[in-house]
Amino acid sequence: MNANMKKMLVILVVLASVLAGCAATMNDDFLPDTQALPFATPTPIPQLTLKDVPSTSKPASSNAQGHAPAPTPTAKPISPEVVKLLGRNLDVWRETQERPGMDGRLVIPSAGIDVALFSSGDGESVDDMRQRVTDAYDSALLYYDGLGFVIADHSNQAFASLPLVRSGDTAYILEGNSILTLTCNFAIRGVNTGAGITDADGDPVTQDALFTCYTCGEDWTQIHIVGLKEADEDLFAISRDADMPGGWRYANNALNEVAKQQIEEARELAAQRAAEAARAAAAEQQQQGEDLYN
Repeated sequence: MNANMKKMLVILVVLASVLAGCAATMNDDFLPDTQALPFATPTPIPQLTLKDVPSTSKPASSNAQGHAPAPTPTAKPISPEVVKLLGRNLDVWRETQERPGMDGRLVIPSAGIDVALFSSGDGESVDDMRQRVTDAYDSALLYYDGLGFVIADHSNQAFASLPLVRSGDTAYILEGNSILTLTCNFAIRGVNTGAGITDADGDPVTQDALFTCYTCGEDWTQIHIVGLKEADEDLFAISRDADMPGGWRYANNALNEVAKQQIEEARELAAQRAAEAARAAAAEQQQQGEDLYN
């Protein structure tokens, strides 16, 4: 190795050390609305998935795109409330295979919330990725802030009705191979300090729930916060089946009969609503034309 090459190697080593030091001290900014908001993430986990959620009932598993894991199905009766979600849950599994970065779907029936969760996506940086995820339609950001898991979305999107959630309300996270049942353990007004989410007294809150949902209030600093704790979980083995709507089935045939009917009914309802919306749009266009003519 000649002298010039040795000198170049030394320079590269020094440069790498400087860049590593910068990366270690860099804050992850989260932009929850159209204006920039510095939000420090003490422990950034850019590739976080719901499989990382600590749970006594959920085994560690890998949700590689296009490959269905086969967890041991729940060996207990499934609640009637969860049974009503079986078809939706299969559809969510299909979605996770078709939408890169999608980890599952948060459903809060009492507030009409039903939104896809993403912990990763396209972007030139973590900040940019988080902004794009939050800005996108049917897309809420899932991340870890060093104390707990956080779900964030705009107040003019899926979380417009988050202030309607009350303590005791039930929520669900659907992943296809599992349905996690959650209970709201607090619903408060709080503050986004730019360095974390706190209650009105300035105390951190994200460690007090398994998932902490929040959205902007009057501005990005005054926020609505909802904490969700785990109540129950049902696990499902899933495999491909071309005869099932969406192309996926449960290992339990009895569940498939229920799920298939629910999926078909949901698609019929969606088609009806789309037809009604098309007729309404056509009627409005016709009325506008008559108004112009008259």
